[in-house]
Amino acid sequence: MKKKIRLETLENTESKKLYDNFVISTRIITNVRSKSERMSFHHVVIKAGWDHLISYEENDEIIYFLSGKAIISWDGNEHEVRAGSCVYIPAGSEYRYEAKEDAEMVCAFSPPAE
Repeated sequence: MKKKIRLETLENTESKKLYDNFVISTRIITNVRSKSERMSFHHVVIKAGWDHLISYEENDEIIYFLSGKAIISWDGNEHEVRAGSCVYIPAGSEYRYEAKEDAEMVCAFSPPAE
C-alpha cells in the first residue's frame, strides 16, 4: 500500500502555549495531523527562566537547537546547549531543562508525540 507524501508548514500549524506561556510548541508532523506512524516533528520556543524536569516514558526524543542557550542535566551531568547542539534522549530518561536565554529548537519524537 502506497502512502501519501504530505507537506506541512510552520505557518499553517497552530501553536500551543504550555507551562504558563513559557513554552510555545508547534507540532508540525504528528500521527493525528499527518498520519505519521513512526515519528513526529515539532518547532519549540522556550522563554528564558523556564526550569523544568522532563521525562517521556514512551518516546525517544531528538532536540536540535537553532538559537538561544540552555542547561540540560541528567544523571549528575550538566551540559550547556546552544545553536548547533543536538541532544538524543532515549525513552524513559529523566532530564532537567533550564533556559538561560530564549531558545528555539526543533524536536523529533519516536513514536509520534501529539
